[in-house]
Amino acid sequence: MKRTRLLNRLFLIPTLMTALAPAVWLPASLPAQDYLGASNVLRQAAERNAAPAAKSEKDESAKLRDDLKLFSDSVTNLAPADAAKGWLELVDRAAKVQQQQAANYSPYTIAIQADDLLGALPPPVAWNELARAVAARPPARSGGEIRESGLRLLAAALTGDSAGRSSEITNLQARARSADQQENYLYLRELQQIGEATLSLSDDPDAILKSLGYQLAYGNDQGVQQLQVPNLVSLIGPEKTEVFLRKALVVPNVALQFNAPNETSRLAQKLALELIDQLKTAQWGLVNSLDAVALYEAMDKRFGTPTNQGRRI
Repeated sequence: MKRTRLLNRLFLIPTLMTALAPAVWLPASLPAQDYLGASNVLRQAAERNAAPAAKSEKDESAKLRDDLKLFSDSVTNLAPADAAKGWLELVDRAAKVQQQQAANYSPYTIAIQADDLLGALPPPVAWNELARAVAARPPARSGGEIRESGLRLLAAALTGDSAGRSSEITNLQARARSADQQENYLYLRELQQIGEATLSLSDDPDAILKSLGYQLAYGNDQGVQQLQVPNLVSLIGPEKTEVFLRKALVVPNVALQFNAPNETSRLAQKLALELIDQLKTAQWGLVNSLDAVALYEAMDKRFGTPTNQGRRI
């Protein structure tokens, strides 16, 4: 469970590689005779699946989940290049299974999730080979760009390639700007997830501001986005915090939220009152203390009083 949680966050945030490593570290080398070929592992899976069927035949997701478990159990016996190749083959197979299930929906199918794939990720000894294998993959066909982008981000995470991560995020932003509405949503959602993960784990002021910027971008044209804001004043200082808040408060479809009143929420209250005529979205999340009476009255006049259903009176 701990390993899966860390891997899931690592998929979004390269800085977690050092937190992950102790949980999955294996010796950097194994005797040559202990290595098996990836084809042998997958052949064993195929032979098992070819055994006489039980009373109810497993669907493709269940078979793939079994093969992921077998691969995970055997991956430490694979040479790094074979481990990388075998895992990517399972990733591609998962994509095909997902496409098939989308076309033939069944309420009894338990879909393959990212956790299933990440749980079978090869150990650190294979990470450089995995990064090389990801880089060598052919350009994605239409509809596969998000998956390939995720793989490149993962490769950058595993190898500590911060330049590669930044480059991929820049490419994501560019593709989001030129994509149609559906793809735009997917790209911006990925950027938002990257931002959330960065924000939850980083103490780097520049990384914090960038992560919040990703989430601001996601809020545009996608319905109201609740943006959880940490106590930025204590992290990056009042000047940078004010610059960010002045921008965030007037972005459409972004509602700021705070876990508790703090210096940043009080600064946001002050700025929201100053910018009340420029607000595009009601900032009811700032009405979190007795000091916010004036802001409440100003927003009530501007937007109307919210009800439990979120409508105005």
